Amino acid sequence: MSLGTFLIALPHFIIGRYKFETSIRSSVNSTSDLSPCPVRSSVLAAGPSASSVPSSGCEHESMLSMWIYVFLGNILRGIGETPVQPLGISYIDDYALEENAAFYIGTSTSLFMHL
Repeated sequence: MSLGTFLIALPHFIIGRYKFETSIRSSVNSTSDLSPCPVRSSVLAAGPSASSVPSSGCEHESMLSMWIYVFLGNILRGIGETPVQPLGISYIDDYALEENAAFYIGTSTSLFMHL
């Protein structure tokens, strides 16, 4: 589980800080367009039939493959966390005193609900 958690956090340390544009032009700041990529109108076309072309910054996809680390980390965490509930309850039932077993199972079940 700890190795999976480390793999999930690894892209944060590999990629570095996210760089984003901080300046916003007032002509682009409009609530009518909620697209993350600004759209510019074609200069040649006029009127309501003007075609909208996404700006050049939105045309390429990200080539980062950091999602693989997150995916593998989630698989490892799933493998590590799966046996905790069924094997933990069986262990408590077998080795705890009979009068305390119900309390321990209830406590562990309520604690594992948050994981």
